[in-house]
Amino acid sequence: MTKILILLITLTSILSANEALPQLNKNLVKGQYTFTGKVTTIMGKQSFTNTFSGEVTAKEFKCSWVQNMGAFKMKGSVAIKENTGVVTMQGEKYQESNADMAIASATGVSGGSAHLMYSLWIGKGSDIFPNEDVVVSKKNDLTTVTGNRAGSSVTVVVKNSNIVSIRSIFDPKKQKKIEKQEEVSDDQIKEILKMTNKEVTKESIAKMKQMLIDSEKSVSNIKEAIDSTTVFTTKHL
Repeated sequence: MTKILILLITLTSILSANEALPQLNKNLVKGQYTFTGKVTTIMGKQSFTNTFSGEVTAKEFKCSWVQNMGAFKMKGSVAIKENTGVVTMQGEKYQESNADMAIASATGVSGGSAHLMYSLWIGKGSDIFPNEDVVVSKKNDLTTVTGNRAGSSVTVVVKNSNIVSIRSIFDPKKQKKIEKQEEVSDDQIKEILKMTNKEVTKESIAKMKQMLIDSEKSVSNIKEAIDSTTVFTTKHL
């Protein structure tokens, strides 16, 4: 009888993937607030930290970060107003494009913080949660969502509609072998250059192609798991 009760308690505390994800604080969507946070990334014996902060209103989004790589620090920011995004690196303007392209450019260098806070600001909290093999468990006022997203295992902890922490683990040993993707055409590269307000020339097309090749090699050469944890707080104005 005891085993049956334990089983029933366990089953009632775990929801299937068909259950709704936890509702997030609605005041984060196009609200007026500041935020601060930290991303800690561990890869093998190396550990990196990324601190970030920003402020938003109903019409503007701003996020800045400092990525501590040990030997040096990389500073950057992204600002969105209407559908225009501006990315700066080391205090200099790096790119001006539409909002989605700007956030995409800022995602990696910000340790994912720019994408996280922007997703919350525009009301796409579902972009943060796992979308495969999802399990939702509840204990008191904490809701934990686990699963996979984009090849990584993801755990999101929510308390009273606010995210407490997000942990993402990318383990190359667990990745399925991916077939070589179709090469990006010159026309597609031209569109990317135009969207990022860069001059379309033979040289810029060749440079972009090489960047894509280098990026693909860089991902395929990763041998150690990448464990990243993000925590942040918001203060409404």
